[in-house]
Amino acid sequence: MATRLQRAGANGLVLFNRFMQSDIDPDTLTVTSGLTLSNPVEGVLPRSWIARLRGTVVPLSLAASTGVESAHDVAAYLLAGADVVMSTSSLLRHGPEHAVALLDGLQAWMARKGFVSLDRCADGSPRERCRRGRYGDPVTWRPSTRRRTPTLPAEDAIRSDAAERRGALETAGR
Repeated sequence: MATRLQRAGANGLVLFNRFMQSDIDPDTLTVTSGLTLSNPVEGVLPRSWIARLRGTVVPLSLAASTGVESAHDVAAYLLAGADVVMSTSSLLRHGPEHAVALLDGLQAWMARKGFVSLDRCADGSPRERCRRGRYGDPVTWRPSTRRRTPTLPAEDAIRSDAAERRGALETAGR
């Protein structure tokens, strides 16, 4: 399917966005909201597909969605081969300032693991084993130490927005 979409002109795929699934409540005779927030457990399926697709449909950008609650989840998607990681449920749960926590956590993880940038931070990563379906294999690999592009280009804008919101909340609380 990914190859067919690529041939049809797609530049990227989002794996897997959730559908709004309304339902009917027979007791109240109403349509109920289908908004159920995702959780980290749901990230396993999209991560495995991103790992399988990365390298097989090279020109397509792969965007991760679903189950992004923490920096750990962001890192796992990046290691699987995602070009971008999106989070909605955790921001709805914790507020927009949670984006700063995700970025800080990701930077701390990168520093612990020796990554100097996000640009292909997963060179030689466990995704090769994921692609072959060998999830039980022990993982031993070393991150690339080559200098790449700057780490988090949107970081300053997100931090600035979060700082403004914190300042406004502190001012309002006085």
